[in-house]
Amino acid sequence: MDNNQNVIQNRQKYFWLGKKLEEENALLEAIEAYITYSEHLSESDQHIPHQWIADIYDKLGELEKSLIYLEKYAIGCSSPVAAEVYKKIGDKYLTISQTEKAILYYEKAIENNNSIGIKKKLEELKTGLL
Repeated sequence: MDNNQNVIQNRQKYFWLGKKLEEENALLEAIEAYITYSEHLSESDQHIPHQWIADIYDKLGELEKSLIYLEKYAIGCSSPVAAEVYKKIGDKYLTISQTEKAILYYEKAIENNNSIGIKKKLEELKTGLL
């Protein structure tokens, strides 16, 4: 068996293992499977499973870990997608009253897409109006 075929088989193995574990509500084990899956992806795609991991941590009520993995996902995304993810992170920080972090991520969103539509909200946060 050539190396390419082995890599593909490992991708499939850990992807489906993660999905199965998620369905069985073995969420921490699913996270481990997705991390291993990520290691078998090309460098340009390794960020993708971090979105799923973020969702799992969100389900577990571990918002800080969820946000860490959501940012890992955003780093690998195209600018328009990254902008949306950073906006989502900012929104989540805002819901837990971490205004400074919300501002930081809204600024990252604007850096990635200047027309994302949060400039007014960002300005209101900076001036204490929100």
